[in-house]
Amino acid sequence: MNWYNRIKLADRPKTDLTPYYKEVIDFFNKGYNIKQIVKEVSIGEGAVYKILRDNNLSFEKRRQEKREEMDKKISKLYLLPPEGKGMSTIEIGSQLGISATTVIAALKRRGYEDKIRKGGIGIKKKWEDPEYRQRMNEMRRTPEHRQKMKDIWDSPERREKHRDVMRELWNDPEHRQKMKNIYKTPEYQQKMKSKMKKQWEDPEFKQKVVDYMKKQWEDPEFRQKREDEIKKQWESPELRQEMRNRMKERWKDPKYRQEMSDMQKRQWEERGDFWS
Repeated sequence: MNWYNRIKLADRPKTDLTPYYKEVIDFFNKGYNIKQIVKEVSIGEGAVYKILRDNNLSFEKRRQEKREEMDKKISKLYLLPPEGKGMSTIEIGSQLGISATTVIAALKRRGYEDKIRKGGIGIKKKWEDPEYRQRMNEMRRTPEHRQKMKDIWDSPERREKHRDVMRELWNDPEHRQKMKNIYKTPEYQQKMKSKMKKQWEDPEFKQKVVDYMKKQWEDPEFRQKREDEIKKQWESPELRQEMRNRMKERWKDPKYRQEMSDMQKRQWEERGDFWS
């Protein structure tokens, strides 16, 4: 169904959407997000939102309810007896498939900030031990551990939970500024550069990225969105000037000039049959 028909469907009378009510609500209750429901039911996003509104349902309300439920569960596991089980943030994170930071954020939301134990010292000491680090790194490389993590991240509920946590973090101006400062450091940039270089040496990773990008660009909506973003970016005189300066610097490098020259020669050789 194309975008025009999807929009028209959302604008039709309520009775036209009745056949989709049960399916949409069932998928919603199973934890599916908007894109997954659209894919399963084959109607537009506008129609899905209309059905949910008609039944007093919303993704935001569901996210909030799930978060409150998870916060209660975390608190019950963390608080000392008799209020809870007295588990550590690491133990809770391992059991629920979340990070210790997420556990602490949940406790703060529940108003238990004064009850958060400063128990991270023991874990830090453990990680200072080379044998412990080696053991943990070997465990993380095992097929069983990788499969466990894959199963966790394949879960729509887990991904939704992670999105909620990240959204909340990035809504905090202090956190945003802190992360921006980290991203700008030469150490971080060098670390990411080395990591990406290593990843691109893996043919499987390279093919996975190529296939993903190809699939993305086959979507007309995505293509149009990216084209609009690029056009908007190039409207900035500062950006255009910055790109000119970068290209000037690159062309000063003899190695880069040679690479570009070799590439143009190859292109002309490939076009030789066309001109002959």
